[in-house]
Amino acid sequence: MSKARPQVFISYRRSDTEHLAGRVADRLRTVEGIDEVFIDVDGIAPGEEFETKIVSALDDCSVCLLLIGQHWLGQDSDRDAARIFDDRDFIHLETRAALASGRKVLPVLADGALMPTKEDLPEDLHQLPRINGISIRHLHFNKDVESLIDSILSRKVTIVEKPLSMLGSLLRILGGGCMAAVALIIAGIIHNIVTDGRSLDESFGGVAQVWLLIFGILTLGALAPFFVRWFGKR
Repeated sequence: MSKARPQVFISYRRSDTEHLAGRVADRLRTVEGIDEVFIDVDGIAPGEEFETKIVSALDDCSVCLLLIGQHWLGQDSDRDAARIFDDRDFIHLETRAALASGRKVLPVLADGALMPTKEDLPEDLHQLPRINGISIRHLHFNKDVESLIDSILSRKVTIVEKPLSMLGSLLRILGGGCMAAVALIIAGIIHNIVTDGRSLDESFGGVAQVWLLIFGILTLGALAPFFVRWFGKR
């Protein structure tokens, strides 16, 4: 039996993330693996009762996105408490229904917004801060929305490591060689001190052997960053 395609409900506060909600909805509707996207401005026909339609849509969905911006709580200067504490607040109603449904709930933090704390929320929404959220930033919308789609579809994200560019490889070689050269200089100084000034060719059996040793150490130093990178991936 083929796996049912997800139906997505987008919950948002109009004064907070209205434009982002529309942009996300438009993008999700182009995704082949998503069956349906519900957003109130498109999903409620004239004459339909708003609250009844919202509850019905939540019942039908398999994934609920909670778009949380800087003003998601509904703070008003002329109110003692944020609107999220009002049982009649639609964001309170939608969030409570989504959390109680047992369906997948994805908090989507917009442009640097922080996850509300338990102290910011009424008691029936205290489960929300325990859910791992995902960020969407205006400047990185395409990249971030792809991560959101992966989460909706429960796709595992495979990170493909890009091969080093020629410049990157050259810089690694130079860096490793420089480190090896510094190590040789330090070793030479220590050799001078320990042997009371005896030359390297005397210690190692000839000039050719000394140059071979120096070349070998520099080569190993130049290749060392690549060995470290290779072993780090194993």
